[in-house]
Amino acid sequence: MTRLPPTDRAALAFALDKKDVAQTLDILASTTRDIYTSRVENVGPALNIAAAVAMGLSSVIMFGLTVLPMLQLSSSLSQSLSQ
Repeated sequence: MTRLPPTDRAALAFALDKKDVAQTLDILASTTRDIYTSRVENVGPALNIAAAVAMGLSSVIMFGLTVLPMLQLSSSLSQSLSQ
């Protein structure tokens, strides 16, 4: 309970019985859940873009490390065979 904002602490302090405390905690939980959900929804697309950029970059690196050496080898072999 030490991490609650002052307004939430005040709402809990003015709760008269267990029913009021339960209702206040339920409201606080749903509010916190809604805030968390909205933040995740805002960060999600940014993470998707970052993942797409990382995948594109890794594809370029893999192409450069695997396909290009094979193409260079086949080019040098074809040049040596034609001479």
